[in-house]
Amino acid sequence: MKNVLICEDHPVVGLGIKYLLESNFPKLNVYLCSDYEQALHYFSTLPIYMLVLDLNVPGGNSIKMLETFLYKQQQARILVFSAYDEKVYALPCLKAGAKGYISKHAAQEEVLLAVKTVFNNEKYLSPQMRQVSIDKLLHQAEEVHNNPLENLSDREKEVLHYLVKGYGPADIGRQLNLHISTISTVKNRVFSKLGVNSIVSLLETMRVLQSTPSVAV
Repeated sequence: MKNVLICEDHPVVGLGIKYLLESNFPKLNVYLCSDYEQALHYFSTLPIYMLVLDLNVPGGNSIKMLETFLYKQQQARILVFSAYDEKVYALPCLKAGAKGYISKHAAQEEVLLAVKTVFNNEKYLSPQMRQVSIDKLLHQAEEVHNNPLENLSDREKEVLHYLVKGYGPADIGRQLNLHISTISTVKNRVFSKLGVNSIVSLLETMRVLQSTPSVAV
């Protein structure tokens, strides 16, 4: 049987989640603790399949707890169950290693869906957060499309600066104290990222970009 640990300092909430899991997943061993130190003890003594974690438990340090738990048991699946604003905390929690984030205000059906998703080793976000994430990705994609220079590394921007000024690879190499072969490689990357194949087309592209108000060159 798989071990699930609930770390929740409000007894009524913790017992409610425990009952919900035991009622719907009878092949689980469900344990309940109320603070960070107790949770660490469980992680030191039992293989934990999934941790349902409140970020605001006594002794804890919010998102940083995830790193400690995953250091102890890398395979553990963490579902954050929190009253904190998911628009602020959900994505940082996933970046820190959590498999899912569910609000304490969510309906019972959504909690069960989140648990099943995490059990399947998939990531869970609420429909609202998925929409927020999609909107954010679309906005970032639009910014990159409007300003292809955002795709360039600092070194590529340095080389571009001198190319636009009319410097050849050897001259740029002397300016940046780099071998000519390195400059040629960086130049090719600049051409590829900006979609040009000659200095003439590069200069034309830069002219267009410089005339676009939303692009800072």
